[in-house]
Amino acid sequence: MKTVGILLESFMDWGGGIDFISNLTLALQKKAKSNNIKLVFLNNEFNYMRLVGPKRKLIKFKELYINKLFNIHRERKPICFQEFKSIKYFHYNTKDDLQKIIDKKQISSLLFAVNDGFKDLNISVFCYLFDCQHKYFPEYFPDDEIKNRDLYFLKMIKTYSKIIVVANSVKSDLVKFYDANPDQIYNLPFAPILNSIYLKNNIQCLKKYNLPKRFFIISNQFWIHKNYETAFRAIAELIKDDDYKDVKLICTGKMEDYRKPDYINELNKLIKELNLENQIICLGFIPKIDQIEIMKYAIALIQPTLFEGGPGGGSVWDALSLGIYSILSDINTNLEIKNELAIFFHAKDPINLATKMKEVINTNYIKKTDKELIDKSEKNIQVLGNYLYSIILDK
Repeated sequence: MKTVGILLESFMDWGGGIDFISNLTLALQKKAKSNNIKLVFLNNEFNYMRLVGPKRKLIKFKELYINKLFNIHRERKPICFQEFKSIKYFHYNTKDDLQKIIDKKQISSLLFAVNDGFKDLNISVFCYLFDCQHKYFPEYFPDDEIKNRDLYFLKMIKTYSKIIVVANSVKSDLVKFYDANPDQIYNLPFAPILNSIYLKNNIQCLKKYNLPKRFFIISNQFWIHKNYETAFRAIAELIKDDDYKDVKLICTGKMEDYRKPDYINELNKLIKELNLENQIICLGFIPKIDQIEIMKYAIALIQPTLFEGGPGGGSVWDALSLGIYSILSDINTNLEIKNELAIFFHAKDPINLATKMKEVINTNYIKKTDKELIDKSEKNIQVLGNYLYSIILDK
């Protein structure tokens, strides 16, 4: 039996990362059952290597000695992965710990390494690389972060012969900017998987939000590159027509970007300039189940982003899996999506976006039944599972 380790490090710190690993695990688990593959979760929860100074020394001491002495944190699967009851969870503190687990469980492959700390293991390791946004929008990054990103990509490409990405545009960029071998890069197919929990009627959780009757939704963290300005200007354009004066825009997600702390203030200023105080509702970071329930009642999801590491980002994945229209900017990464519910507008063009919004409002669309959504999701699970299985077997 082949045993595959799924590395959770760095994916546990953000909702999108948890969703990403959960969906890929679900797809691989379905394939594993019929192909004699065993899966295990591996996680270095408290990675003191990320820290500096006295804090690093304290955490290192705690993890290496105190926790080990009292056997704390071992074999404790995170709540977000409890649904995978058949998959064992192992926590490791050091590389020696990890090697012991690999030897004991006879692990032959590791998926989703995000640092070069696994290079000396005598097994097949697949690293995961994100996007090259800093190459296209250097103005969004401090000089030292650009330098560190370049060094990181070069190191990972040199260290690992197998690289997983989630967009063909990322693969092209790794070849273009870092001279990566295209044959070493595996681009996962865009195959939205439905979380069946989202099909339940959770309308009771919406009472506290006092939602309008007609609205669009954006569900992103407020990063600069998400291009909220275009969406806000599109709403201003839309409501010039009396038929759409009641239509509002709801935004969910963390309202911060460390690269530009004043960005939210600039957006609030734009809202006032456009007289949209009653048209745009920013809810901030809310529970995922609430966000999904709001999305289910939206006219459509809007994704105005100027750059993505994967087609549409996580919110489009969710929307399409639920049979909800998504209006996306026509950047190359987004254009990789082939779905009848994906509609594209010219990036940075609010008038074109407003036109697409009107088109969706006036479309006589009958939402798919739960069975249709589940059937489509099952097909996508098979597509994604087949691909993951094929790259694991690829020598």
